[in-house]
Amino acid sequence: MLTAPYTSAMRLGQGFNTYTHEICVNDAVVVDPTNPGGDVYGGDDHTVSQIVSYCTRHVDKVSQVIAAMNISAAASVKTQGAGGGLAGSYVDSDTFKESNINFFCQVKVTNQVIMSNDLLQFNDIPTMRMSNPQKFTKVYGDSYISGFIEGGELNAIISVKTSDQSTINSIKASLEGSFGKGAFSASLKGEGGKDNEQSLSQSETTITVNWTGGGIIKPKEELWSISSLVKAAAAFPEMVSHTPQRTHAILTKYENLRSYYFLTPPMPAPLDYSLAELYTNDLLDAFTDYKSIWTVIHQLAEAVEFGHATLIQADPMPLHDKKNRHEDDGVLVDFNAEDMSQEQKAKAYDELRSKTAFRHTGKRYNPTLQDLDRARYHCRLEMGKILNEIIAIENDPSKASTADPSAVFLNPAIFRMLLPVKVESDSSALKTITDAFYLTSEKALPKAANEWKDKLPADITQKLRMTSHGGENDTKVSDKFAQFLFQNTNGVTTRSPNTTRLEYIKVYSSAECVTGIDMKYVGQSAVQAGTIQGQGEAAELASNDPVTEVVIESAKYKGQEANHAVILGITLKTRGGTLHALGRKDANKDKLAGYNSHIAKGPTTSWGLLGFWVSPADNANEGFARLGAFFAQDL
Repeated sequence: MLTAPYTSAMRLGQGFNTYTHEICVNDAVVVDPTNPGGDVYGGDDHTVSQIVSYCTRHVDKVSQVIAAMNISAAASVKTQGAGGGLAGSYVDSDTFKESNINFFCQVKVTNQVIMSNDLLQFNDIPTMRMSNPQKFTKVYGDSYISGFIEGGELNAIISVKTSDQSTINSIKASLEGSFGKGAFSASLKGEGGKDNEQSLSQSETTITVNWTGGGIIKPKEELWSISSLVKAAAAFPEMVSHTPQRTHAILTKYENLRSYYFLTPPMPAPLDYSLAELYTNDLLDAFTDYKSIWTVIHQLAEAVEFGHATLIQADPMPLHDKKNRHEDDGVLVDFNAEDMSQEQKAKAYDELRSKTAFRHTGKRYNPTLQDLDRARYHCRLEMGKILNEIIAIENDPSKASTADPSAVFLNPAIFRMLLPVKVESDSSALKTITDAFYLTSEKALPKAANEWKDKLPADITQKLRMTSHGGENDTKVSDKFAQFLFQNTNGVTTRSPNTTRLEYIKVYSSAECVTGIDMKYVGQSAVQAGTIQGQGEAAELASNDPVTEVVIESAKYKGQEANHAVILGITLKTRGGTLHALGRKDANKDKLAGYNSHIAKGPTTSWGLLGFWVSPADNANEGFARLGAFFAQDL
């Protein structure tokens, strides 16, 4: 019997898509006036004869839970969250993937089945008879709602995260023992039963419960625990006998209707999704893996940014054939780029990017924040490929029987192996990273900036951080350096006096780029860099709301790729959330090449902006080739 989880929008006779679990046209099937049969209730009003199914097991994949709950894997991917809107946010895929153990408990109770025996007449739309199967399925679905199941259903996931791998078996034994699966648990427990319970209590445990029917199934003052879940599961059938609800819709294929075959001209046959389920479950698991990888990339970037860890490049992958394939930002391009002109390459890349899928190179990511940003982008691309594959199968289910996942998207296990490896910093190394004036993981600096930085005495850079820059990355271009924060007196570098609180920052721009910066510290005269002409745009800064983040926009102009990048504008973000956008507001990105947005900030929000450093352009009208910042702690 085909079923789908019940929603309040469902009506008898509605069309339904069994692949996406989407409701289709109303009154797809109506009552046959020549043969009214009425509704049939499969139960007794005086006594409740229930069908009860109780299941507990360990699960390794989200698709196992989704299948057990009879939720559409396609809908889960399309809504970018397990549950597909049918079970809300019941399955937290991030928690699921991060946990060492996931234990699933399900109780299904059927009180009665309501069938409408008079829904026998296919209600055709004449204009649909000349349509194709895709259009028919879009309007009608591949089945209709012919009845409902009343009862209740309880689903629970216990996710356990432990850092001690040796306790995993004992925790599994403890969970199985709690739910009455004693054969396995007894062999593992034995005299160590107490240790097993202790291992579970010392782990990070997340309990997620979802139920329909049964009313209030536990005392309101009691929190969810393994013990309370076991009691609720045991008492659930009794609770459902008093408070049932509709849990599922019963689905019937149109091919089962006699009236469907009497249509002249005949209706097109609906699409057949019977072979698509297994492949779609694989797609769901891959999509869930990529969501987990997305989180890992963010964690890696955060660990490096705040100095909690360093990154090293992953071990090399086995060699693979790259003949006639050019690598461009993690995408394999099937042409020989070296033999093509710039115009031909641009056209070829545009054609490639118009396709629904890219092919990842399998190239390892460098242990830098810049490559982590690329990894984030590529991860999003891979998730998009999976979503596109779901949509393709929805329109043509036959693809599921011959599809090769490796030709559609990169295996997430391989993608994970390409990411940099995090190395936790010990206390001394952590202090070195936290106290570093300029992090080694940041961009390479031009020679002039490096020489200046290396000559700074360590005692004057304490609680200061020099950030990397937005703008030109080629260290051989515009190798100049200027900064506002330090002064040189008789060959001795010292901190400029009273350079702690900024009163205002003013940015001057030409028609194409930022040309000058004017800053004033409280009680001091203004300091300037670049060309100061016109009125400029000013940001007045409150003394109790320091700037904690600077977004630096840069690009090259098309037709000037041989020249350096220029700074288009900056945005200041304060600790209180105030934004100050300074610089060009009318940048026409169609004229730009290599547009980039760089974020400069301190290790934490307790650090505040103290000043800027720049690489002046060779041509004064072009402003700055690079713009970076200085941050100070405890501002």
